Amino acid sequence: ATFAAIRMGTVDMAVGNILGSNAFNMVILGAVDFASPQPVLTLVSDVHCITAACVIITTGATTLSLLYRAEKRWWIIEPDAALIALLVLGSLFLVYLKG
Repeated sequence: ATFAAIRMGTVDMAVGNILGSNAFNMVILGAVDFASPQPVLTLVSDVHCITAACVIITTGATTLSLLYRAEKRWWIIEPDAALIALLVLGSLFLVYLKG
C-alpha cells in the first residue's frame, strides 16, 4: 500500500501508512509487555532492542516534524527532514554494528 501511494503521488498517504503501522506495532508490543510476566524485550536480542528504540525515536521525531513545520530550508532539504534522514541512517549504522 505504501509503494502504491508513492506511485500515485500521495506521499502523505505513504508516510501516514508507515507511521500508523509503526504506532500500531508499538501499541501491540506494549500490550504484550504489559500482559507477560517479564519484560518482552529481555527475551530478544540486543539488535531488536536497538531497532525498537530507533523506531520509537524516529517516529517521535517525524510526529514532531508534522506538528511543527519549519519555515526555512537548508540548501534543498528542510531541517526536520534532515534530522529524520540522519536518525534513519544512524539507526541503520547501529544495527549494522551490532548485528
